[in-house]
Amino acid sequence: MTNLKKLPALSSLFAASIKAPAFIFVLLVALAVPSPANGEPETVPKTAPTEEKTKDVSVSRAYILKKLGLALLKCGRTSEALEKIDLAFSLDPYNSDLQQTRAYILKQCEKPNATPIETKRRETEIDSNNYKLAKEFYDKNAYKQAIEYCNKELETPKTSKNPKTFRRSRVALKLRGLCYLAIGEEEKAMTDFEHYVDLSALSRSTEATKQSATKSSVAEQPIDDLPLKLQLSYKFKSVLQNQLRLEKLYSKMIELNDFHEEASFERAMLYLGKGDLNSAACDFERYFLYGGFYHRLDALSWSIFCNKALKREAKLKELLNYRYRLRYFATKPELLFLQNENFTAEELVAVSTDEKDQIARATIAGMVLAQKGNLEEAAKYLQKVTESAPDTSAEYFVAKKELERIKK
Repeated sequence: MTNLKKLPALSSLFAASIKAPAFIFVLLVALAVPSPANGEPETVPKTAPTEEKTKDVSVSRAYILKKLGLALLKCGRTSEALEKIDLAFSLDPYNSDLQQTRAYILKQCEKPNATPIETKRRETEIDSNNYKLAKEFYDKNAYKQAIEYCNKELETPKTSKNPKTFRRSRVALKLRGLCYLAIGEEEKAMTDFEHYVDLSALSRSTEATKQSATKSSVAEQPIDDLPLKLQLSYKFKSVLQNQLRLEKLYSKMIELNDFHEEASFERAMLYLGKGDLNSAACDFERYFLYGGFYHRLDALSWSIFCNKALKREAKLKELLNYRYRLRYFATKPELLFLQNENFTAEELVAVSTDEKDQIARATIAGMVLAQKGNLEEAAKYLQKVTESAPDTSAEYFVAKKELERIKK
């Protein structure tokens, strides 16, 4: 009753609430319930609404939601309490008091008086909220906080017998890998990506078994809302062991066939940088025929380059026919240059003012000149690529590797 004495008007409101709806009663209890600190209630809130009108809206709402969550917890409605505190946390994510309050509510959810069904439901809700919070922090570029919540999501052992939690484990691994990649911890990122692909392969086989058992015509699709982009630095990719790991990872992604179709193009560029023109030619042609539109011109250009270097006249003639059959490719500078139709390397690079186009065309120019034996001129264009392209790009890797071969 000490809290009611501190709020004179509240005692009369409580008397009136006896006949009022349940929602009003919960709100009144919310104002009377103190916040937890280290598992014990606190008397003075750490974060309360201020008089500033710019920042006050979200902070005030978070404070009210926190109090409402504690009131719901006191009434035994833990799932709703957790929902309210998560909403409050999304409004004021850097409030340490909200973090303590959420930890307190989670602790109450673990009490043994709950039924097995309620416990399972609460664990599922908690895991789901961990991933949602991790995704929110990732979208705000708060990568270290996102990693913390991914770790919480992955702490609970899960198996493929529970599809929902199993999928969240997979996407949490990928999300954590993307966070590690963003902060420069490439080895940890690569490890998470490898585990993610392995779990995806296991999930595919499990879902195929279930589909066969139930005679369903459509397999359940995995939850993937983030693209797996392996933006790894040249320092990492220049290590032979890491190149083999990348090659294996791309191969698994291509086999699964439900990943982004860029895997064929990225693996082809990896082969090209390593000097494996035969494997590169196969992947470039695969992307050109079955992949997306974004790299289609590059894939055709590099496929022509590789087959020309390998002196495969029949395949080269087949690829060149696409230039005449598809109007979009008829006047492309890359194809004119590769066919030696009075188009110099200098004209190829200068024809576009877009930096990405210039990098791609300078890489082609350098590789073609090196293939012809004009090493000094080739080195000039490849050096421009290493100076202007990010070291995580495929063009940087190819140019750097070719420069190393030229200098030998």
